[in-house]
Amino acid sequence: MKNNNKFYNTLFGVLLIFAVILGFTQTSMAQCTYCSASTSYEDEYIARVEIGDIDNSSDWQGGVADYTNKSTTVMVGQSYNIKVSNGPYYYSSDQVRVFVDWNKDCDFDDANETFTLTSSDGGKTYTGSITVPSNAAGGTTRMRVRMTYASTPVACGSSTWGEVEDYSLNVILPSPDAAVLEIITPTYPYMEGTYPVYAKIGNLGDGNVGSFTVNWSVNGVSKPSVNWSGVLKKNENVTLQLGTHDFIYPDGGPYNPFTIDVWLTNIVGSGTTLPDQDASNNFKTAKTAPATEDAGVVGIVGPSGSFTPGVKDVV
Repeated sequence: MKNNNKFYNTLFGVLLIFAVILGFTQTSMAQCTYCSASTSYEDEYIARVEIGDIDNSSDWQGGVADYTNKSTTVMVGQSYNIKVSNGPYYYSSDQVRVFVDWNKDCDFDDANETFTLTSSDGGKTYTGSITVPSNAAGGTTRMRVRMTYASTPVACGSSTWGEVEDYSLNVILPSPDAAVLEIITPTYPYMEGTYPVYAKIGNLGDGNVGSFTVNWSVNGVSKPSVNWSGVLKKNENVTLQLGTHDFIYPDGGPYNPFTIDVWLTNIVGSGTTLPDQDASNNFKTAKTAPATEDAGVVGIVGPSGSFTPGVKDVV
């Protein structure tokens, strides 16, 4: 019995150690540790950073100033203006660069991750734009702003003058947004009969639409759905024939308009796994009413009081 207890205690201990190691490994892999950077002396420094929702004024710090609690949202494919204001002492030889870890691999070494800002007022302010590349990873990532004197700023390492500040960017990937733009009914005026029904489907989102199902009904009765697949880019649309319907009133009426409902399901993006952006535009309703040949007696009106029987010349 003691031997069994010893075996189970040993097994439990091994499993516990394995779980701790696994948890530590996963935590370490999930968190980024970015390279260190520092500045030796205070003179010029990053006095203010403005981009999107970030508007941060601050004093000089020798190490990396951690402002990662300040963030702004950016979207793939879009460009954003950024402005960096120099401290009370500024020089035309100061230089400013911005670094963004777009692919979230914990460094600033990849293509399209470095942006150079320029000054038109002798180094007092620096401006430029940041473009989010198409292959950027979604979620929160790091943006580093660095100012140096008389040397090209790099993301890591030490410099004599200037400052380094870190911020957060929330990267939004493009989502598809399939929408029912229009239900195309028979052209007025038209008589009772069998006519085709069409629907114009568009993409209002930044991400491509790859496929969807168009469902439709007439007066609440479902009709066979239509499946579509391909690549529908932003602001593009496609017109699909959904089928035909007998727009014929019951004998003797009522002559109520026909109600056509069209709605989308199974919307899948192309090149993105994000869901449809806006479900409110996936449904549309239209009403249509043909003319009818069933005409009854409208009324008989007698002649006016000035009417006189006979023949009268018309001039």
